[in-house]
Amino acid sequence: MSEEGEDELLQEFRAVYKDETSGTYIPLAETVKVKPWSVSESGEHIILWNDIKAAFGDSTYLRSGDMILPFITDESSEVSQPLRISAHPSVVLDVVVEHLGIETGMESLRIQSSSASSTTSSTIPNDDSSPETFSKASSSSLSTTVEKVNQAQHSKIAQQTCSESQETITLSKPESNGRTHQLVLYYKNGGLCQYDETQPVLKDEHHIGVSVCRCNEGDEDEHYILGTTYHDGKNIHQDHVKALDLFLGAANRGHALAQLRLRNIIESRQVVEHDYSKAYERYQEAANQGCADAQSNLGFLYEVGYGVTKDDAKAVEWYQKAAEQGHTYAHCNLGFMYDRGFGIDQDYFTAVELYRISANAGCARAQNNLGFMYEEGFGVIRDYSKAMEMYRKAANQGYTIAQSNLGIMYRDGVGVTQDYTKAVEWYRIAADQDCAVAQSNMGYMYEHGLGVIQDYSQAVEWYQKAANQGDSDSQCNLGNMYDSGHGVVRDYSKALELFHKAADQGNAIALFNLGVMHENGHGMIRSRSKAFEWYQKSAIEGYHAAQYTVGITYRDGYGVTQDYLKAVEWFQKAADQGHCEA
Repeated sequence: MSEEGEDELLQEFRAVYKDETSGTYIPLAETVKVKPWSVSESGEHIILWNDIKAAFGDSTYLRSGDMILPFITDESSEVSQPLRISAHPSVVLDVVVEHLGIETGMESLRIQSSSASSTTSSTIPNDDSSPETFSKASSSSLSTTVEKVNQAQHSKIAQQTCSESQETITLSKPESNGRTHQLVLYYKNGGLCQYDETQPVLKDEHHIGVSVCRCNEGDEDEHYILGTTYHDGKNIHQDHVKALDLFLGAANRGHALAQLRLRNIIESRQVVEHDYSKAYERYQEAANQGCADAQSNLGFLYEVGYGVTKDDAKAVEWYQKAAEQGHTYAHCNLGFMYDRGFGIDQDYFTAVELYRISANAGCARAQNNLGFMYEEGFGVIRDYSKAMEMYRKAANQGYTIAQSNLGIMYRDGVGVTQDYTKAVEWYRIAADQDCAVAQSNMGYMYEHGLGVIQDYSQAVEWYQKAANQGDSDSQCNLGNMYDSGHGVVRDYSKALELFHKAADQGNAIALFNLGVMHENGHGMIRSRSKAFEWYQKSAIEGYHAAQYTVGITYRDGYGVTQDYLKAVEWFQKAADQGHCEA
């Protein structure tokens, strides 16, 4: 083949850098020629992303004029591996680089693999880079308790080094990559540290393009960041379906913050406002072909009822298929289904084994769940030290519910020497990352002066933050503050409003408190019969103080026909839960 003919088979590139001030793209060097590969089946000429990166180093994405060039996808709309683009020999393509320090003496560089040729028989090389959590929240309304709820969260830690033998910790700041920064507290190896963590907000088209490329390379952080951008509609057209797809991709790669968002969808029972049928069809097709990620994703859609009728048994079936292929996140999800008896017979022993497999693979949510099983003795011999170990592993990954759980362990002196100060430290770490459970616990510590100077106004502030996120314990506790006038001006109407919000979520203490409000005539006409109705609802939900109160009511005939047998029955229920007066 002549030299002229060979030149026609070369793709020209140039490196450009986006100037953030002007928004313009600045050429950094002369053009570079790269020899395309030829796909034998179709005769199509393509350029491998690895070849481009070999030539330009810190490349982020490609442009042709004003258009970002996408990677080639297969028939199922999945990005083909290894990553590739179609060749466009007639135009010069721009390679957008992230830093100005790119080498410029590259005018005549040609990337040419030893197996590449100008014939159509070249072979594309292989590329090797080819649900429930548990937490505990304090409630200190007219009566005080600690309730365990189900949530999860994770915050990816970037470039940090912690000394195991010293309290001082050195942390390097990650580059912004176009995202805004927030200060985050983090606890590791016995020391409280702080570092800059990027919030998942992409500023403009340039950084969105960078994120897309990193997603295609399998970066779990970028999956979550881009998913958040699509979910919130910041600097991009809002698309909840794409957001869910990206969150699932991040969760499958072990990103626990993405796992939290997915689990919160289940916990909040969000109304399906978007059409996920296309996602369901795509996952179904890929799952039937044996793709473990798609099988796990399909299980999630069945569990939440997105794009398909909710079906726990089907969710179990698909989680099982993915788990059989060693899918870490599916092991955790399947463990939860066994744990709760959703779609399958409840089996704590199997749940523990599945959690253990996932936890050993580094899944923070599974580590937290396994810690809970050890703490409660579900499926294993109760072992507080093992519970602490598992909580700490998850907490050291930035998993906020585990951080809050460690705070509970320190507060109660379970598996560790009681230390209110350390409890507050752990609560604050999680609370500052908007973990509602930890915010509720912070309110509890300020209300009762545990590990901090008692401060009702601070308690109200923390309860309000958690209540705004729908946390029923905090709604209940905040109602108590308005009822008593602690930290706020006494307001019975506001207290009733908050108690009703919590009661509507089935909060047993809030149900009890509504009974107290009716009995005392706070914000309403006093009514013992109405009070009894609320006490009974709370007692049925299992609240021991309400059970004892119902017993008293039957014994004395207050607002109800006197009945000693029923009184004894309710006293027994309260006594069985350790109520001292029953």
